[in-house]
Amino acid sequence: MNLMSKIEIGDSNRNKNLLLVFIIGLGFLIRVYKLGIHDLWHDEAVSYMLIKFFSLNQKLYMLTSPHPPLYQVFLAAWMYLVGETEYALRLMSVIFGLISIALTYKLGNLYGGKKTGVAGAFLMAVSPMHIWYSQEARAYVMLSTLILASMCAFLELLIKNKSPHFKYFTIFSILSVYTHYFSLIVLLSGIIILIFKMPRSLLRGWFYSYAIIFISFLPILPIFLSQLKDRGTFFWIPVPTPYSIFTTFANITLGYNMDKFSGIIMVCLCLYLCILGLVRLKAERMVTSIFWTLILLPIASVFFVSKLYAPVYIDKYLLSIAPLYYILIAGGLITIKNIIVRRAIFSFMCIIIFFAIRNYFSGYLPADNYVAANRKEPVEPAVHYVNENLKEGDVIAHTNNCASPQFFYYFVKNKMDINKIRKISRIVYIPDHLRTWYREKLSTGQGLPLLSPLDLSRKDLNLSIFKRIWIISSAMNRSAELWPNSIAVRKFMHEKCKLIDSKNINGIYIDLYASCYN
Repeated sequence: MNLMSKIEIGDSNRNKNLLLVFIIGLGFLIRVYKLGIHDLWHDEAVSYMLIKFFSLNQKLYMLTSPHPPLYQVFLAAWMYLVGETEYALRLMSVIFGLISIALTYKLGNLYGGKKTGVAGAFLMAVSPMHIWYSQEARAYVMLSTLILASMCAFLELLIKNKSPHFKYFTIFSILSVYTHYFSLIVLLSGIIILIFKMPRSLLRGWFYSYAIIFISFLPILPIFLSQLKDRGTFFWIPVPTPYSIFTTFANITLGYNMDKFSGIIMVCLCLYLCILGLVRLKAERMVTSIFWTLILLPIASVFFVSKLYAPVYIDKYLLSIAPLYYILIAGGLITIKNIIVRRAIFSFMCIIIFFAIRNYFSGYLPADNYVAANRKEPVEPAVHYVNENLKEGDVIAHTNNCASPQFFYYFVKNKMDINKIRKISRIVYIPDHLRTWYREKLSTGQGLPLLSPLDLSRKDLNLSIFKRIWIISSAMNRSAELWPNSIAVRKFMHEKCKLIDSKNINGIYIDLYASCYN
């Protein structure tokens, strides 16, 4: 190779590195845009409430239920160092999101070279679904990043036979298992791949890696088995249908915020590009088959578990496989030799993705695109109203757990003493109407004390001091109907107690009653 060729290759590599830096910068700007503008939604507030509110015994229980503890440990340290505002709580997910963009580049480089890596990283940076969870104080982007790091080491071992990567595969796999149980499905998918693809020279290394991962999992294995049992008896996720699989690919492609027609067009186009890459990148067919195995096996596993045992099929669990999908799309795109056609397809994809991102930031959310993807709706105005009118001798009784974690967060934000919040906050229920799953969850200590309306008069519960009762009711989706327990409690209180005031603030019903027993 002559000097000029070396210079041209060097210049090309520098340009790709600069482009990667630009892509990561773009991903950062999109992810911090409006990061702290919305109030925390239920699950984000639960993450905060766990760290700040619960007693030691409750924390030990909650740290392993329903998810493993690593994200909460990271978040507690993050809160100590960075702060407790909405922006600060979500910023940790942004950081993990940026790391995942860089890892997508590395994985794409392994698959089809630097062009594929850059294109895959770009699709990751502008992925509406990844942006959604990068702006949420929950574990899903952290999980995706750790699984992605584990996959990079996994493929380095398979493709290049680099034994030093065993330690990276083992470490990141253990961290992912302690972040979310979904990583177990990815690890099992890896075992299936190894049965057919494993070089015999690395047999001992793979055995030791998986043995160490399994031994590390043993401390939380009883909790995991308990969770499996619980999911088999009660849970809130609907049973998936074959259409759910299409919706998964549509959501991974365009997020929750795009209309069905655009989703169909983009899924068809992206699958075409994946097939195109499979046909034309003959040298990478082995790697392509590994990628598709790591995409389809987790989807199929979660789908059939949901059908045969208990529904656990949620797209946010499958966010971890999205980088592989983006890389396959990128690999197909770069095989198109006609530069005009390639640029036209890329431009069309960018336009559709732009509108999906715009819809996300404007709050547009079609009702049939998602399960467990909730809008971040206002809560602080309702908390402010209650806080401004709260008097000594009042009790705050939530008719479900939909808004109580947010109330806790914003009470603390407004400088209310935590011990006072514990003292005056309750969940109130009519036994025949509270959802089974929430009754089981709350009765094990995962939240505020459970009381029936009649309990408000029991002196042995030290509630006789309460002179007024605030009844707080909402649904998880504010536009939906109230849950049966909320309706039943409001009816009971209306019949038994004197209504002082009633308001609906952004879908949160606030009823103030004089004590029924004064």
